[in-house]
Amino acid sequence: MKILHISTSDDGGAGIACIRLHQGLLELGVDSKVLVFLKRRNIPEVYQFYENKSSNYILDKYRFFKFGFYEGINRLMLLNRVKGNEIFTFPKSLIPLHNHPLVKEADIVHLQWVSYFLNYGTFFKNIKNKKNIWTLHDMNPFTGGCHYALDCRKFQNDCTDCPQLQGSIWSDYSKFILDKKLKALKDVNNISVVSPSQWMMEESKSSRLFGRFTNYFIPNGIDTDKYKILDKIKVRDKLKLPRDRIIFLFVADSLDRRLKGFGILVNVLKKHFNNNKNILLLTIGSQKNKLEIEGVDIINLGYLSSEEKLNEAYSAADVFITPSLAESFGNTVLESMLCGTPVIGFPVGGVKEQIINGKNGILSIDITEDALAESINEFVNKKYIFESNKIREISEKNYNLRQYAEKYLEIYKSQ
Repeated sequence: MKILHISTSDDGGAGIACIRLHQGLLELGVDSKVLVFLKRRNIPEVYQFYENKSSNYILDKYRFFKFGFYEGINRLMLLNRVKGNEIFTFPKSLIPLHNHPLVKEADIVHLQWVSYFLNYGTFFKNIKNKKNIWTLHDMNPFTGGCHYALDCRKFQNDCTDCPQLQGSIWSDYSKFILDKKLKALKDVNNISVVSPSQWMMEESKSSRLFGRFTNYFIPNGIDTDKYKILDKIKVRDKLKLPRDRIIFLFVADSLDRRLKGFGILVNVLKKHFNNNKNILLLTIGSQKNKLEIEGVDIINLGYLSSEEKLNEAYSAADVFITPSLAESFGNTVLESMLCGTPVIGFPVGGVKEQIINGKNGILSIDITEDALAESINEFVNKKYIFESNKIREISEKNYNLRQYAEKYLEIYKSQ
């Protein structure tokens, strides 16, 4: 049985989850391969669609033109929409994904995060003899373009008058996209959908596009040896962080993504912890502008891809704060817990399923700044006593790599 995972990239939250599953399957002896458009890491059995960089400059530019052509059109459609919204993607691509030899060889095609890479209109009609698994790293596969619908439920019907298209030239662009997806999947019956959280599974089952498919729930897994409990004093000394302060940690690919909630955390710290010299905010993630918060000491470590360095940062912190407004599954939540560091988060998506209040973190009562401030105060005032070993034990039991891979293998075999 040949398994082919397809992912736009081998990096980022979804790409990392894909690679972890792939590596877990390899350890089980499964014939697993990964096909990506953007390859950033050197991992066995991971292949780039255009495997070798061409010596022809024009050809290389043409390849990226094909990758980005529809995204260019998509951006024109999104001109003038209200700023701060998440990415919004079109379900077409000029990349002839279905013609790749690895796709043709595969018995099961496992789609991961495939925005910009997958063309709904050509892909599915050309792989009718394949079994397909689709893991939902966000909501985009079944919406009219958005990646998280937040309070909107229009993906259950027709995606008309999209709230994330306010100000754009065509508020029903989302309906146009959903119609394209519905047409492409009209006669497709060979897709099984997997969600990393029960919340995402219920969203998928309620959607007009994916509701008729079989939906499964499998939480993400991880090689638990990659993240360990480290000596807090030693890692703080190594990172030149103060030994005697309470360190809050915030992690995101980009601190500028509104969905990740950094702005909410900043407002809470300004309002409730201003000039509190006992607190230090440690951040990981890229940023457009120099990071300064009046009355709050902050250190940004920049974007980190090294698991060893991330392990040190999680271990140096007293608590990891993740005020995400939506999350299919919190990979960073899992990493923090394996390092024995408790997590504070909003009751959203996979996060509310990962945090056991008072055991491995604190779950805010609702999604507001005041609720987050209350949770942080509960931690600072030691309402709960957290034990690093017990925090880690919960994640080791529920999210280990072998268990993750075995559950997917069961689905592959059932197809």
